[in-house]
Amino acid sequence: MSRKALYNRSSRDGAIIVLFAILLPLMIVILGFTVDYAYIQRSRNEIRVVSDLAVKAAADTLARTGGDEDAARAAARFIAAENFVAGEKISLRDDQIVFGRARKRADGTYAYADGQKPANAVQVIARRDPGSIEGPISTFFGNFYSRPTFDIVQNSRANFRDVEIVLVLDRSGSMKFNLAGPNLTPAERQLRYCNLPLPNCRWIALDRAVEVFLKELESTPVRERVAMVTFSEKATRVCDGATINVERVTLDSPLSQDLNRVRSTMDRLNTTLWFGGTNITSGLEEARQHLNNAGSSNIEKVIICLTDGVHNSGIKPFDEATLCQNDGITVHTITFSEGANQRDMVLTADNGGGGHFHAPDEATLKKIFTRLAGSFAFITQ
Repeated sequence: MSRKALYNRSSRDGAIIVLFAILLPLMIVILGFTVDYAYIQRSRNEIRVVSDLAVKAAADTLARTGGDEDAARAAARFIAAENFVAGEKISLRDDQIVFGRARKRADGTYAYADGQKPANAVQVIARRDPGSIEGPISTFFGNFYSRPTFDIVQNSRANFRDVEIVLVLDRSGSMKFNLAGPNLTPAERQLRYCNLPLPNCRWIALDRAVEVFLKELESTPVRERVAMVTFSEKATRVCDGATINVERVTLDSPLSQDLNRVRSTMDRLNTTLWFGGTNITSGLEEARQHLNNAGSSNIEKVIICLTDGVHNSGIKPFDEATLCQNDGITVHTITFSEGANQRDMVLTADNGGGGHFHAPDEATLKKIFTRLAGSFAFITQ
């Protein structure tokens, strides 16, 4: 090889060494930044998981304990201390666990107001920054590109529905008819009115469906207050020589978290003589007045109205449902027989801002009550 070739090769090798020496620090910086970027993203995912788990635990505890904020804070802190972010546990101060109220908007999203009572929403602010107990997170190679630490903050919210429910149930004489229909002569109807509800009648099927409803509510973390109103029409009959008077409408069980009060009411009506017409409006009106007088402020209010017949006294129920809606009360309706006036009850639900459901049999009725109970009690993030 000639001297000139050796010189040119030596020059190229020297240039490559110089170029490598120049680029090496840049390559280290790029590599370090790539490693740290992945670390930052992983830490963000970790803190998101911690925040979401902690806020759900807090909301669940708040619902189960009827609003115990201290217990909810303890639940959030416990969950945060059981998980790691960037190799360390997260500590939550009081100002990082914020309580308030959530209100559902028309579009299905929620509006939050921190500090309002009674609380049905929680916000957890998980953080690793200079203001947190653990401080910011150190990078691996940040000194090479002037970022020795980084901050991450994650806000998570969760809330549960606060609901007060009034069951408005039809106790007109036809509720003692068989599930498949009356199939009774006038004399047999008179006898049925003066008898207690028989095992195969609509009322006993309703009793079993209400029990399904109550058990579904009890299976959820939220503790709703439930009341019960029954309606027929003011009536008097002579049964076995005794004069029996029936009131048009009664508040049989006032709002309470003790759902056994509703069960006791159903048991009492199973062993009581009642009959009469179908004044649905009176039941809705009684429920509306009870919610307005005994209901809690800032809590969602719902009426579930069931009938097997046709409203036949006074103003129409869909007009009363409009008054309920104006008072912020949602009205759901259920028809339980093919003889029920489904058109009017659909309109009643529409005016009350709720839904209408038809049950041709007991199995369907139980499904409807299960669905309604499940729609009230949930925690959302």
